[in-house]
Amino acid sequence: MVNKYRKKLKLSQFKINALSGSFVHAMKIIIVMFSIPLYIKLLGFEMYSLWKLMTVVISFAQFGEFGLGRAVITYVSSAKGREDKNEIKSIISNATYFQVLISIIVMALIILLKKPLIGILNVPEEYSVLANNILPWVGLATLTYMFFDLYSSFVTGLGRLDISNMSDLLKAILRLAITVLFIKLGYSLYSFIIGTFVSKIIVFIILYIVVRKQFGICIFALKKFSLPVVKQLLNFGFSMIGTQVLNMLCFPLVKIILSNSIGLHAVGIFELTTKVSYALQSLIRRAFYALLPHLSKLTAQLDNKRLLYEHNIKINKLLFRYCIPIFIVFGLAAPLWLRLWLGVEYRPVILYGYWLLQPGILMGLFATPALYSLMATEDHRYNLYEALIRNPLTLVLFGFFYLKDLPLIYSFLIITIGVVISNAFLLRAFSKKFKPVRV
Repeated sequence: MVNKYRKKLKLSQFKINALSGSFVHAMKIIIVMFSIPLYIKLLGFEMYSLWKLMTVVISFAQFGEFGLGRAVITYVSSAKGREDKNEIKSIISNATYFQVLISIIVMALIILLKKPLIGILNVPEEYSVLANNILPWVGLATLTYMFFDLYSSFVTGLGRLDISNMSDLLKAILRLAITVLFIKLGYSLYSFIIGTFVSKIIVFIILYIVVRKQFGICIFALKKFSLPVVKQLLNFGFSMIGTQVLNMLCFPLVKIILSNSIGLHAVGIFELTTKVSYALQSLIRRAFYALLPHLSKLTAQLDNKRLLYEHNIKINKLLFRYCIPIFIVFGLAAPLWLRLWLGVEYRPVILYGYWLLQPGILMGLFATPALYSLMATEDHRYNLYEALIRNPLTLVLFGFFYLKDLPLIYSFLIITIGVVISNAFLLRAFSKKFKPVRV
C-alpha cells in the first residue's frame, strides 16, 4: 500500500515537472515578446542592437561552465536516490569551488582583452566609450549566469525541476521589471546589468530558503575541496560539452560577422527575427521534452526496432496534423501581427526572414523524435554529429556571405540551409538504424 502511494507521488511529481516546464517556457516566450518592443521603444533600435552585440561576450564566457550543470543534476540525483546528504553537499561544494576559479579567470580575461574585444565586435565609434565602460560589468553579469545555472541544476538534481522552472520564471519577470525601471531612471544599458544582478540575488535567496526548508541542506555550508569529485564532475561535463560548445559558438560568431559586414542594426534585426521565429518551435519541443525520452527508452528496452520506428511515425503524424496548420496560420498572418507587435520599428526584412526560417524550423521539429530515439539507445553521438554538420556549414556559408557583401536577408537563408541539411542527416540515420527491412 505504501509503495503504491509512493509510486503515485512520484508520478505526480513527474507530471508537475513536465507541466511546469511547458508553462514556464510559454510564459518566458510571452515575456520576450513583450520586452523586445518595449526595450526598443525605451532605448532606440541602435542601443538595443548594441546591447545584443555586447551579449556575445556572455555567450563566449559561458564556455567556462564546462558542462557542470548537467553533471550536477546527474550526480546529485544519484546521491539523493541513496539518501546520501554528505555526498550531495560534497558535489555542490566542489562544483562551487571550481566555478569560483573559472569565474576569476574569465573575469580577468575580459578585463585584459577589453579593447581587442570591442574591436572584434566592431562597435561604432560613437558607442566605443560606453562599450569600454560597460564590458567589465557584462563580464560580471556572466558570472551570475553561471552560478545561477549551477544552483538551479542542483535543485533539479534534487528532483524539483518545478521549483527550478518557477524560479527561472520569477527571475525573468523581476529582471524585466527592474531593467525597465532603471532605463526610465536614465541608466541606459547599465539597466540590463542591474536587472540581472538584483533579480538573480533575490531568486537565489528564495532558492536557498526552499532548499534549506525542503531538504535540510545549507548551500553555504561548504565541505572541503576534493579533487576526485571535481574530476568526476568534469569528466561527465566534458562528455556533453562538445555539442554545447558548437551550439553556443555559432550564433555569437554570426553576430560578429553581421556587425562587421553590415553594421550594428543588423545584429538587432537578426536577434529579433530569430527569436520570434523559433518561439513556437521551442514551445512545442518543450512540450515533448518530458515525454519523448521516457517513451523512447521504454520502447528501446523492448529491443524491437519496428515498434520504435512506428512510435516515431505516430508522433510525426501528430505533429503534421496539428502543427503544420498552426505554422501556416502564423505564417500567413505574420505581416499583420509583426506590424502590430513592432509598431514603427517594423521592417520588411523581419517578415521575409521569418518566412525563410520556417522550413528549417519545421525540419528541426520533425527530426526531434528521431534524435530522442537515437539518444534513448545510448547513442549520444548523433546529437554531436548534427551540431558538427549544422554549425561549421553555417559558419562557412556566413564566411561567403561576408566576402561577397550580401544583403541581410541571405543570413536567414543560410541558417535554414544548415538546419535542413543537419536534420535531414538525423532523419536518414534514424531510418537506416530502425526502419524494418521488408523481406
